[in-house]
Amino acid sequence: MGAGKPRSRLSPPWGMLRVLARLAHPPWGTAMLGALLLAATSTALAAAWQWWGRAALQGREYRVTAASFEVTLPPDWIRSPVVDEVIRDGNLAGMQIHDPALVQRVAEAFALHPWVARVVRVEKRHPARVIVQLEYRRPVAVVPVATRRESGLLVVDAQGVLLPTPDFVSAQARDYLRIEGIDTLPAGVYGTPWGNRRVSEAARIAAAIGPRWKELGLYAIVPLALAEGSETYELRTPQGVRIVWGRPPGQEADGEPSAAAKLAALEAYVREQGALDREGAPSQLDVRELARAKAGASNPPSP
Repeated sequence: MGAGKPRSRLSPPWGMLRVLARLAHPPWGTAMLGALLLAATSTALAAAWQWWGRAALQGREYRVTAASFEVTLPPDWIRSPVVDEVIRDGNLAGMQIHDPALVQRVAEAFALHPWVARVVRVEKRHPARVIVQLEYRRPVAVVPVATRRESGLLVVDAQGVLLPTPDFVSAQARDYLRIEGIDTLPAGVYGTPWGNRRVSEAARIAAAIGPRWKELGLYAIVPLALAEGSETYELRTPQGVRIVWGRPPGQEADGEPSAAAKLAALEAYVREQGALDREGAPSQLDVRELARAKAGASNPPSP
């Protein structure tokens, strides 16, 4: 066989364009040509994506690493490396920024950490950057516990959620009010509710009092069970003075002053009368009565 012209080695979709040029003439018409051009363009784009696009999206600027995360800084009381733990446990490093499941996976991973109260927002940007806005749990009280093997103090937040105790050294116990009279152990792991309504209600009282408990000379919160489901609480000083508080915030009985009114009345009493543990001080006070008396003095009846 003689040597002839070499055949064209154009492969689809490029070879298809030569065919399309011939189809521009009758009997095919422009409608058929347009449809074929559209199909050829789609095929060309798909081939280009397979060769270049997919490889480009695997580049370093699309890969999420630990350095890609910008997370709300934890407050001073958290000693755990929250971000590192979440990235490790959630297997987040190595994901692609264009992964449609990235935002949900990141949000779920951070929500599982015991120090995270709420994931406010997760946002992803290019080059690979993940912005995470968090609300962290705040410790408000410690609960003494004792078992056959050991005893100690466990830390809870304002909702009675158990916080990672290893983050606290024993000396930090004096930085928080104690919740005493609790006869149950936590029902779950760190980051879950204690499982005892008295713990969560007492924790709400501790959160309402806040850091002012030191100035007031308080020491502990103790539940007083009057009847099932109607506990009242009292505050105690280091020397055993009892201050009846009443019901927890948001669950006050009819006519019972609010938590803010009770706290203001107790502060006024200490300011005017002196420390609760002073010599000659009464061994028991009812802060509800103090609040009512304070309100009456501020709003005398009209003549």
